[in-house]
Amino acid sequence: MNRRAIMIGILFAGLLVTSMLWAGESAFFRIIGPSGTRITNLSMDGTLVWTNGVPGTNSLLIQRTSDLRDPDAWKDFVQVEDSEETDAVRLFDQEAPDGMVFIPGGINSGVDPDDGPYLLQVEPFYMDENLVDASLWNEVRSWAVDRGYSFHGSVFAKATNHPVVRVRWHDVVKWCNARSEKNGLTPLYRVDGEVYRSGIENIVRRIPGVGYRLPTDMEWEFAARGGLRGMRFPWGNDINHDYANYRAGGMYEYDTSGYADFTYHPSYYDGDLPYTSPVGDFPPNNYGLYDMAGNVLQWCYDWHPNHIGAQRVLRGSFYDSNASNVRLHRRSFNQPESIGNFWGFRTVLSHSSERTRFIGLSGNLNFGELTIGDEVTQDLIIENYGNQELTVSGINLPDGFYGDWSGVIASSNTQVVGITFSPELEQDYEGMLAVDSDATALGGAGMYPVSGVGISPPEGTISLDGDLDFGGVIVGQETSRTLVIANVGGSDLVVEEINLPEAFSGNWSGTIEPFSEQEVIITFEPESAQTYSGDLMVDIGEMPGENTAFIHGYGIPLDVPSGMVFIPGGANTGVDPDYGDYDLSVNSFYMGEHLVTKGLWDSVYEWALENGYDFGEYWYGLPTGRGNAPNHPVHSISWYDVLKWCNARSEMEGFTPVYEVDGEVYRTNVAVNIVQTMASGYRLPTNPEWEYAARGGARGLRFPWGNQINHDYANYLANGLAWEYDVSAYLTDTYHPDYNTGGNPSGNAVYTSPVGSFAPNGYGLYDVIGNVSEWIFAPIWGQSLRSDFRGGTGGQMLAYAVLGTRGTAAWGRLYL
Repeated sequence: MNRRAIMIGILFAGLLVTSMLWAGESAFFRIIGPSGTRITNLSMDGTLVWTNGVPGTNSLLIQRTSDLRDPDAWKDFVQVEDSEETDAVRLFDQEAPDGMVFIPGGINSGVDPDDGPYLLQVEPFYMDENLVDASLWNEVRSWAVDRGYSFHGSVFAKATNHPVVRVRWHDVVKWCNARSEKNGLTPLYRVDGEVYRSGIENIVRRIPGVGYRLPTDMEWEFAARGGLRGMRFPWGNDINHDYANYRAGGMYEYDTSGYADFTYHPSYYDGDLPYTSPVGDFPPNNYGLYDMAGNVLQWCYDWHPNHIGAQRVLRGSFYDSNASNVRLHRRSFNQPESIGNFWGFRTVLSHSSERTRFIGLSGNLNFGELTIGDEVTQDLIIENYGNQELTVSGINLPDGFYGDWSGVIASSNTQVVGITFSPELEQDYEGMLAVDSDATALGGAGMYPVSGVGISPPEGTISLDGDLDFGGVIVGQETSRTLVIANVGGSDLVVEEINLPEAFSGNWSGTIEPFSEQEVIITFEPESAQTYSGDLMVDIGEMPGENTAFIHGYGIPLDVPSGMVFIPGGANTGVDPDYGDYDLSVNSFYMGEHLVTKGLWDSVYEWALENGYDFGEYWYGLPTGRGNAPNHPVHSISWYDVLKWCNARSEMEGFTPVYEVDGEVYRTNVAVNIVQTMASGYRLPTNPEWEYAARGGARGLRFPWGNQINHDYANYLANGLAWEYDVSAYLTDTYHPDYNTGGNPSGNAVYTSPVGSFAPNGYGLYDVIGNVSEWIFAPIWGQSLRSDFRGGTGGQMLAYAVLGTRGTAAWGRLYL
């Protein structure tokens, strides 16, 4: 919003006072300096001009008030230094970017009541007046994901006007880049010279330019103080719940809330974490910034100032902070890939006329392993991205690393410095290299990670590589894969022989020279339809190294029934990411590669009615089932009707029916004593059979294909905000966009997809995750005739679309 500057001239205590219209009210400025200092102009662009009373370098203080009648209402606004007979400073910008306020460049120095003297000095910049809330985050994130950005985690917000929390530093700077591109500005964060849009990278540097970015540690505190000097909080030295969302208590004399015990803000303590407040619920500071104390912590750009690990700075405080931790001078630190229920952020924009000395560091300083006593040198590149000369006074390095340089780097120039790694002990070496310089407002940008490993002089050491999962092979046929035996040591590696489990063959013996490798052909020829697995072992005598590798395959019979896949018997053990240890062991069986479709259901159902079967309407089931189309899965069928349908299909195709009641084939009514026999007909899988088959031979994964999910993999209800492993672009519950229309002829919205619309798992099974749930034959909760369901539906939350989840079925779907 444009603000009209109102120029008035009033002599006040020997100084000229000038006024502007500030956020709907008049604001008056005065300047305090040597005798004779006079304000001469306040221009429409917010520039204040004065004439020095005493030429030379002077420290001047500019103050602001909105009420000339109250002599105590003047507040410090900014300190400046001048060195000419006349000078000027910009105090505001009537054309500031939407949602941002102008922070004047200058100095804020004083004595903090608790932490002693401080000195802050910054160039002018713009800062978001509010914390980034869910509405703004979602708008930019959706735009970004559609244009190739990927975010590692899911954020959370209590409402669209509450600040986002659980944001990782890496995702924040990618979001800043996306916001810049979306608004036609320069994306400032780069990795190896490229715009940072994906992945987790600790070597992220900021180039100069006008684009959205995180504030530096100094910029944040300068802005948070709002021009006030030597105060504990943005508004003064006392605090209570009228000023901020924090956890009040009586242990600090400056906490005037009146609470004896720690007490959350009563307006936001609803028992449901996080206890955030809507952005802008409390009065702003003197610069017009909201929530610079309380609500949520705020990421900054800087590294930890003491070079402790790869930690980034967090400033501000949050809803659970006590009065001491709300103080302006407090800061905290954390790993950039970490998340918390109280970590948020706001962004800044550099002012285009900023005088800069920007430092950027690059080069490969991950030295890897090096023998004790040896040394290797690699290049560190120091770049000055600014428009002023950059002065480097020295380079500080952790133990084990050597190199130094000092001097001046001209604008837009670089300096190459050799960094040497020479380990003295067998251990890991790592830390942060720090370049001491006069870089402008980038602080931590002068830090760069270095690492290496000292190792003892190597012997012949073995390493095995190669894809030894053969998958399914028809019984009596053979297939081959390549085993790579590498000598990663410094002396000859002698291989005596290769030992293999049953059905696998291949051998080699000989000597492999240091840092060389040998390829060996391994053949798999199954003799029967079963799983074959075990450890391949390379006999190297007493030499060191990991000389075993897991090898796996299974035999497929020649006569697999049409439309089905062979599931080889065996074991699948591992650790599920969400449910812990599991141990599945089954015999071989066949399973339908697709869900039973409405078309197949109808054909068997019609035959069954003509041959003595009846189907009833039980609970959620309908006699005819439902389906969106003949090639969509059937659903809304009861477990009892599914068992009768299995028997009918068995009889229809010449197999022996599996399900009996009192020794008779189960064809009618609801029975309480159904027995699943060992006959050769169609049946439901057991619980272990279903999960064993669904995992497709993969071990220890959340889904058949890996540990993350989006709509490329399955038909499910996505929500990337609720589940960190949901890497879809959606932040609210969202059906698959290809299938969220139509539904059943009855009008029920069941958004199924055609069977086989997504890639199969390792055994060739489709839709084991998503689409519809699957009836199995397994008792639950002591009810011998009710069944679990497995898999997930197209409308279920992600928690029900992981392999370890199961529960009672609302509608059915079966595998045969």
